[in-house]
Amino acid sequence: MDNNTFSAKQAIETIEAGINHAATVRTGAARYYLIWGSILCAHFALQALIRHNPSWHVSILNNCSLLLFPLGGLLSAWQKKTDKQHETAIPHFENIYFAVFVGFALAYAVLFVSSLRTNPMLAVVYFPLLIGLAVFITGYLTKHKASVVGGVLSILLCGISVGATAETSYWLASLAALVACFIPGLLMKGRHV
Repeated sequence: MDNNTFSAKQAIETIEAGINHAATVRTGAARYYLIWGSILCAHFALQALIRHNPSWHVSILNNCSLLLFPLGGLLSAWQKKTDKQHETAIPHFENIYFAVFVGFALAYAVLFVSSLRTNPMLAVVYFPLLIGLAVFITGYLTKHKASVVGGVLSILLCGISVGATAETSYWLASLAALVACFIPGLLMKGRHV
């Protein structure tokens, strides 16, 4: 008998070992959820405060609110660099997160630009819907229940935001970032999603 031939039992053990190894590879999604959950929550909360007191529109609060996005980009780039140093293989879930959140970013950019010409509040009102859908889809595919629940809650916040004042819509968008990104990010730590 040839020593280089796998028995059925050895083949199954090899497949099981591969599956077990793949299950231990983390995506790092928790850190991105925490970064962007914090950034988006703070941005929309600052905008709500500015709406509450319109004289603050030209204040440092407005500038801080806008500077949060480049900060988020820098933190994400740093995290990506750190991930690349420690990755031995790119997990399949990482491709799912990338595709869904690039889709979210493109959809939100189109909504934001088009709302500038029609109604500037549309982008704020529909932010909870778009982020909720992105988090719900990734949570469903990765079997992360906290993301599924956070996504559904965020979508429901959009329903409330539709008839709300501008200030309330900003608070609801801030809350959506908290329930859809930050809280699931906290609950992802140590999990293989």
